[in-house]
Amino acid sequence: MRKSALLVGLLAVIFIGLRLSGSGHAGPLQPNATYTGGVAFSADGVRGDIPGFLRVDTTATNILGSPNTQDVTIQAAFLYNVTFGGPVPPTALTTQATLGGTTVTLNRLSGLDLTPNTLLTYRQDVTPIVKLLVPAKPGITLIPTIPILGGGSDPTSDGLALVVVFSSGGLDAR
Repeated sequence: MRKSALLVGLLAVIFIGLRLSGSGHAGPLQPNATYTGGVAFSADGVRGDIPGFLRVDTTATNILGSPNTQDVTIQAAFLYNVTFGGPVPPTALTTQATLGGTTVTLNRLSGLDLTPNTLLTYRQDVTPIVKLLVPAKPGITLIPTIPILGGGSDPTSDGLALVVVFSSGGLDAR
């Protein structure tokens, strides 16, 4: 009797988990942007509770056999803030962070948070800021960040991420 109750409980948890994951609450992934030609990206993240540095690597050593040595052009850059904590349901449509000395307001992405922890994602196009901070010569650039911590009705930052898309003649145009 005890084993069957445990089995029923486990099956109920699995069924509920499968039901929620297949419910479409979050919706399918949608492309933010598409690029063609010789492009690559750099992505980095930092903790959301203390200042840090986001690393932009335009040598593309993560995808090339040898580092890119030709000049790069920043095509796009997006700053993300992932949050936890705050009121349920969440009320904050924006959060803020400082990127390279510039205060950035990030907008909440659509979708439902099915947890009691206010797990939300915010994004902002920071291409103009990153273009000023990352030189044309390939290399590694460290950009200082400061999360602006939530309080009261604002969610608390769990981490910041920066995704930078760049092009270069040294990248394969496939």
